[in-house]
Amino acid sequence: MRQLSGGRAVAWIALDLARPRWRYVLAAFVANAICALFEGSTIGVLTIAIQLLGNPEVPLGTSLGAFGNWLEGARLVYGRELLFIGLVLFAIVAQVLRSGFQFTGDAATAHLQAWVQAEAHNRIFARIMRLPFSRVTSYRLGDLTDYLGQAGHLHDVIGRLNELARNALFVAIYGLLLFWFSWPMTMAVLATYLLVSRFLHWIITQVEQHASRFTAIAVTLSQSVTELLQAMRLIHTFAKQEGTIRTVDTLTRRGMASRRRAVVWSNVLEPMTDTLTVMGAGIFVLGGYLMLESRGAGTLPHLLAFLLALYRVTPRLRSVYSSLTALASLAPNAARMLEILRQEEDFKDAKEGRPFSGFSRSIEFREVTLRYLPDESPAVLDLSFEVPRGSFTALVGVSGTGKSTVADLLLRLFEPTSGQIFVDGVDLKMFNRVSWRSRLGVVSQDPMLFHASIRENIAFGKPDATMHEIVVAAKAGHADAFIARLANGYETVVGDRGHRLSGGQCQRVALARALVRQPEILILDEATSALDSNSERFIQQALDEQRGERTVLAIAHRLSTVARADQILVLAEGRLVERGTHQELLDLNGIYARLWRLQSQGRAEMPSPSPVNLRV
Repeated sequence: MRQLSGGRAVAWIALDLARPRWRYVLAAFVANAICALFEGSTIGVLTIAIQLLGNPEVPLGTSLGAFGNWLEGARLVYGRELLFIGLVLFAIVAQVLRSGFQFTGDAATAHLQAWVQAEAHNRIFARIMRLPFSRVTSYRLGDLTDYLGQAGHLHDVIGRLNELARNALFVAIYGLLLFWFSWPMTMAVLATYLLVSRFLHWIITQVEQHASRFTAIAVTLSQSVTELLQAMRLIHTFAKQEGTIRTVDTLTRRGMASRRRAVVWSNVLEPMTDTLTVMGAGIFVLGGYLMLESRGAGTLPHLLAFLLALYRVTPRLRSVYSSLTALASLAPNAARMLEILRQEEDFKDAKEGRPFSGFSRSIEFREVTLRYLPDESPAVLDLSFEVPRGSFTALVGVSGTGKSTVADLLLRLFEPTSGQIFVDGVDLKMFNRVSWRSRLGVVSQDPMLFHASIRENIAFGKPDATMHEIVVAAKAGHADAFIARLANGYETVVGDRGHRLSGGQCQRVALARALVRQPEILILDEATSALDSNSERFIQQALDEQRGERTVLAIAHRLSTVARADQILVLAEGRLVERGTHQELLDLNGIYARLWRLQSQGRAEMPSPSPVNLRV
């Protein structure tokens, strides 16, 4: 998107979003143009009617040309009174039609308002979803929700643009009428308007600056409130309610001050335009006096019409400046929208590359290193290992050793900084990401369940899954038994993040969600670390039943879950330091053996290993 600033940016983004509905944009513009023409014609016809009534001896063709000659002929045929009535009736009909076209323009604008707001919301949400995972995780939740909230401002933007277009057309039509009535007086009024407009432009700049400050504070406030509401338990536990209230109060007052300044500057517009009216009226009185002195009473109808047009154009001009000011105050919101919409989408090759339909031999990590940021220590360093198809491989180690990073690399949430991952000898980057991930099933430590039924949560893994497939997956995940005991069975709504289920039940539903996909590779990332022994037993049973059918990669803090794995990989400080079966690693008497002894003795926390000579 091209770089724009201020009111032009917010107008451009709104019109760009409205482009698919260009017929409604055209309808609104045409309706407003016709509306302005009928408004101008009303004033013009009333001027002629006043001239006809006030000085019947002056031929109409003298000042109106061919149209005046036609009216003069009509006066001779129908008489002055009947022509006067006809002109008044025409003015009335023109105003009725003007109202009708104004309604048409407003109706088209209402459609555009709804469309643009929805389209902006959908585009922003889609862009957030398509951002690289490494980038989207750098945002705070308050940032992302605020980006989505910006879409609502476009409803006001479209309404303001409609008002701006309509009033600008009205001002143009009235300007032509004023020139027709008296170009010297019009030039004098215009010079006055242009002089004051420079000051009004400065006011609009002040409004935009204060609105930008308010938007920045509002974003910070939204981020803080979102974060604090999520930390409600922690706040109450540490008795920090009053401090939290003061933090939000400080931000709110700062935002209120910026908002107040923006509104104060906005309110300067009305008295300034009123000043324009008084100045214009003064010019009219002076000019009218000079015209009457030089041309006589015959100019009185034109003077009256000039005053009427000037009276009608002033509020329209005020509305133009008001719309420009409103657009300027919305400019920071447009900047927020453009900020997220300009972000590059994730996976430009997401649907390109070789389709993945399965593998027959192994997955191999070959000297894989990942740094999340260039100046940070690597999360994993020179990892090399092989996972045979159908095997059960476990990754263990103390917290922060890079176990979950291995899963992220396998899921392609992050790409290796160096090294390669091969699937049957083919670089993983060669595969289509969508088809690759469609063959993976993942269960995390904190499974995300939606506020929906158990059936819908399991079907999230495969939206077209039949009820039979859902039940089979639930049985494979050892979830069917407890689901059957629920009052509504599979239609039981689990609540936000599954709060109506126990931790073990949530994990089994999450396992069923992974298994319903019939995944080629099943990844369990600390899936049993927070479970009681009984719930852990159910997960272990499910894993045992999946052996041979699927390639299982289990990341575990609790070693009892993976003691029967085909191979156990021990990580320390991002490096692979031990590898073998459970018994082989116990015989090695290294890190794994020490961790096993600690857990067997009932110690929940695993300390970092002391510096020792590590070998693979």
